[in-house]
Amino acid sequence: DLVDGFETSSYYDPKVHYDPEMDRFIIALLKDNTPANSEVIICFSSTNNPNDPWHVYNLPGNPLDNNRWTDFPAIAITSDKLYFTANLIIPQVSWQIGFDGSIIWEMDKIKGFSGEQSIDATLYHDIKFEDKFIRNLHTVQGSDGTSNRMTLLSNRNFDIVNDTIFMLSLENGTLEINALKLDKPYGMPPNARQFDTDTTDPTNGLQTNDAR
Repeated sequence: DLVDGFETSSYYDPKVHYDPEMDRFIIALLKDNTPANSEVIICFSSTNNPNDPWHVYNLPGNPLDNNRWTDFPAIAITSDKLYFTANLIIPQVSWQIGFDGSIIWEMDKIKGFSGEQSIDATLYHDIKFEDKFIRNLHTVQGSDGTSNRMTLLSNRNFDIVNDTIFMLSLENGTLEINALKLDKPYGMPPNARQFDTDTTDPTNGLQTNDAR
């Protein structure tokens, strides 16, 4: 829905994208981190001057109404759509173990740039391969201009050893998932050793998170 302004709240993880075909800007950010208050804020510039007014929309951060909130955003565009990807998180636990599926929001970017009341947001969820959620969907932009198809990549980012990456494509409402095998396996990186790291404790050191 188109919104008029921001209320006092916690806003974070902004993503900025320039659309070379429309010569406009898009900003996406998150609001709050509880199921009751979590929202996705999508902003379209009305001109190519960021100082001019923006069209601002909000999407639910708990879109399945199942006590989750939205985290880890990314955005990308095709010739007529804006795509927003994120993870759903179980409240009151860490993001590492609280993951409960990735989502994709598909929006009509032409309507967003025009400031229409609705941007026809469509939600894709329950995205799995062999009954396991695919985590951290990274949108991929083509090097030769804006595509008509959205491509996304992911892997098994917490596995110690794995040789599979996932390539997803979304076009005309159809989401396809392909598992690709690598010539060389990858794995979750260890914590980085620092000058004061206790080498007898594998949990000590600078956390490198995972193998995204």
